[in-house]
Amino acid sequence: MVFAGRLIKEKGADLLIKAMKLLPDYGCLIVGEGPEKASLIKSAPENVKFAGFMNYGYLIATLKSAKVFVLPSRERVSELQPSKLTPAVCLLLL
Repeated sequence: MVFAGRLIKEKGADLLIKAMKLLPDYGCLIVGEGPEKASLIKSAPENVKFAGFMNYGYLIATLKSAKVFVLPSRERVSELQPSKLTPAVCLLLL
């Protein structure tokens, strides 16, 4: 499971971390940087890893290897543009 985005409250990575606490048998990679990173790392269970910033090539390779791309958000879904980020992902969860 992969999340990629700026680590700000609106993107909802904290919601994903809360969910991952309920899914200890699954792993999640969080890709990105932002002002919420330190608090996210502090609250993350062992099954959540942080990769920091990835250039576009590495990001696409990471997404291709993922079975699921997760994009929680506090924004309206109509304002999101996941097609820019998910050219190779099997399943997109909003």
